Amino acid sequence: MKVEPLSHPFRGGVSLDEHKAHRAAPSRRAPLPNELRLPLARAEATTQVGEWVARGTCLSAGESPTHAPTSGRIVSVGADHTVLAVDHEHAALPPLPRLPTSASADAIVERIRACGVAGLGGGGFPTATKLRAARDAGVGTLIVNAVECEPWVTADEVLLREHRCEIASGIGIAMSACGAGRAVLVVDPRNSALGALDDDPSLAFETYAAALRYPAGSERQLIEQFVGTPLAAGARPPSVGILVLNVATIYAIHRAVVAGEPLTERLVALTGDALEAPGTAWVPIGTPVDELIDWWQPQARSARMLRGGPLTGIELEPHAAVDKRTYAVSFVTESPAPVPCIRCGHCNEVCPERLSVDALHLACAASDDAALERLHIDSCIACGACEVVCPSRLPLLAELRAAQATHVARDRAARAADRARRRYARHLERATTMAERERNARLRRRTATRSWLDVE
Repeated sequence: MKVEPLSHPFRGGVSLDEHKAHRAAPSRRAPLPNELRLPLARAEATTQVGEWVARGTCLSAGESPTHAPTSGRIVSVGADHTVLAVDHEHAALPPLPRLPTSASADAIVERIRACGVAGLGGGGFPTATKLRAARDAGVGTLIVNAVECEPWVTADEVLLREHRCEIASGIGIAMSACGAGRAVLVVDPRNSALGALDDDPSLAFETYAAALRYPAGSERQLIEQFVGTPLAAGARPPSVGILVLNVATIYAIHRAVVAGEPLTERLVALTGDALEAPGTAWVPIGTPVDELIDWWQPQARSARMLRGGPLTGIELEPHAAVDKRTYAVSFVTESPAPVPCIRCGHCNEVCPERLSVDALHLACAASDDAALERLHIDSCIACGACEVVCPSRLPLLAELRAAQATHVARDRAARAADRARRRYARHLERATTMAERERNARLRRRTATRSWLDVE
């Protein structure tokens, strides 16, 4: 299989050291903890406290339901999570029957929904919803994203190297589900799985190599390299006939449709400069991160722990657990203290979305909402390239994320208030119309029996 480079460059970005000397290390399997903290993804729980469940039992409703990774008893049900006490008996429900190759797109999408498959590249968006929207939009190309451009992180690379046949199957299934006629796998040109792909002529998809600049694997930059023009602000990939799925999501699709297994575990990169031996491990969903690091390297508990890669990761909360979005857990040493901005402009040069990052930094410091909106804070993709090149070591990514969250919350509140106003206006209009009809009806009844009554 010949690997061609994507021919179109993207604006901005930065060249980084990979820190992936561990890329050839095989994946390991994390042990089951005594307790799993299973996220419900804002869905309603379908189990009760005290109930015993087997592996594969559905624990919540919705487009991306959560399933029990092993057997045990439910000890608590919260607003956003269910706690399962593991009994280590490994009792499991029988897998769902394999769907035939003649299965309809609707049947495939429903199986993917029932098995709880979600975006495993970090977004966590329900895959069934994404596939339906892509089919409705008439997408022609499926892009499978295995670029993994962030330093240290190797989960997608190891998955592609160890499970290329399952991923090839998943690509075909995803194409049937969304109606795409073309499939493209995009990888980093240094990916250790490329040799295995070259030796397998049966793989029915094209393979391309992304640019060697970060963030070449970001969805918008990936499409820009493929299509040649940037995706419009606020536009989604189906608007240009493309659906982008992460390679780990593709693997989960194969497991759901062919093996009949719900998503109960995922491959997680355990990485960062605080680890002596970074690597990857298959981790049950709901595993507490502190127990995970106790198994891998206990002395790293004193480091900063991030959900995600070292550049884009978000600080982990106490008692955090692995969920469907956790493609990596990074353990990093503390960075030096920041100093005031020197207005060098390096952040603007590397921003792939062409934002004025230094101006956004000043607007964040001043809490100037109007300036943030004028500077298009909503277009920030939170790649962290600006923070990497900042000589003042400013926490730009955290600032922009906080400002973006505030802007989104304010915009959501404004839309909700506008909907409430329109709803109240429609209510008043209906009430006025009904009152007028009732008045006219009363007048008609009165005049019908008293013809001498003068009604104007």
